Amino acid sequence: MEDVKASVVERRAPSASPVGEPRRRALSFGVADPYPPPMQFLSVGQRAEGVIAIGQEATGFFALGQSATGIIAIGQIARGVIAIGQGAIGIVTLAQGGLGLSWCMAMIGAGGVRPLGLVLPLVGAPRRTKQVPATKSLEAIRRDGMGWVGAMLSRVGQTQLVAEVDGERVPVKAAEAKLFLAAYGATRSGSAPFFLELASGEGGFRLLAMRNPPPRKTIPLGLRVAQFLLLIVGAWAFMEFAAMDIVAFLGRFLLALMRGDLTLG
Repeated sequence: MEDVKASVVERRAPSASPVGEPRRRALSFGVADPYPPPMQFLSVGQRAEGVIAIGQEATGFFALGQSATGIIAIGQIARGVIAIGQGAIGIVTLAQGGLGLSWCMAMIGAGGVRPLGLVLPLVGAPRRTKQVPATKSLEAIRRDGMGWVGAMLSRVGQTQLVAEVDGERVPVKAAEAKLFLAAYGATRSGSAPFFLELASGEGGFRLLAMRNPPPRKTIPLGLRVAQFLLLIVGAWAFMEFAAMDIVAFLGRFLLALMRGDLTLG
């Protein structure tokens, strides 16, 4: 009878570590078990975990499955640094519906800077503007024969175009009829700012080309505040639903690597 009780007590006792210490909860990296089973380099199964994981629930550096979690995750539901799927959350995402803190391409979702699709940007960024030409003074153009100026273009009467550069008003003649029509239409409501390419000659200045100045668009303060709040919510969602599981996997991987428990499969 005493032997039976001893065996029951022995079976119910907590298991010990290889060096005789009791098992304890590991707080670092979210590893609940300090002695997990060996990790496979290539893991295939319903619940797969490894460097490369393929399965219904896959977790790994590269995870492919119906529910995939990892550095690169591809699945119907993908969570990762780079997440691709029907629904995805990560740093960079490509999905039907997705959240990407840095960038997102989706049918609908929220993304960082300059996303693609019906995606709300989380970070405001200035729009890309066209490069402005290097400008010269009128004296430099008279000397060099050609160059760009920043000017206020206006018209006098029905046929005369006048450019005002640094307070000096000079008449200009359009080199082509379509260029004159463009300038004529642009100055219908009065003078307008343009970059003008002028050529200097005996007959005065000829207008060779004209460019609109790049628009100066700013993001309204209300939209900036909304974007900032959405960025905070998105960061919390990524930490809660993706980052913690990824960090926990990395902790188990490092532990298996240090213990030599990484197998080929």
